[in-house]
Amino acid sequence: MNELVVNPITEDWEALADWLSRGHWPFHRRVTPGRDEVLEQAAAGLFHGPETRSFWLAQAADPPFGLLRLFDLADPTPLFDLRIQPRQRGRGLGEAALRWATGHVFAEHPGASRFGGYTRQDNEAMCRVFQHCGFTLEARHREAWRTEQGELLDTLGWFVLRREWPTAAEFRPRESTV
Repeated sequence: MNELVVNPITEDWEALADWLSRGHWPFHRRVTPGRDEVLEQAAAGLFHGPETRSFWLAQAADPPFGLLRLFDLADPTPLFDLRIQPRQRGRGLGEAALRWATGHVFAEHPGASRFGGYTRQDNEAMCRVFQHCGFTLEARHREAWRTEQGELLDTLGWFVLRREWPTAAEFRPRESTV
């Protein structure tokens, strides 16, 4: 795998709206967000603001294959949203992105004592990424994720503590009692 290239997104919301609205995001609340919806979210600060940063993910000089959004950055437990284009999934890029994000959060945000994210119960690939990156399954919120079709699925919360990060990065998945 080529080296991960991470570039901040601080403007050019038109390109972001095009990229997101052309994608298919089966494990997100909005599977195919509308372009205007994304532009409205960008104007409201969803992708860049005092407590939010977004990044394009790419390899070498290739166009972006992914989007990483870090949010609640002033909170002791920042969170993230990760989207990888379908044709790029299953190649280890999600793991590389989560490792980069965790290192970035703990290096750049000294008030962060934990870092984590949520996914649906049926997103097995993301659960494996969390495990491979040393995150612990801490929460199962039963029937808390409503899909666009109205189905209720369990939401899983995965987190890593700052003090765990140096060893978590060594591929030490932990079992959970949740």
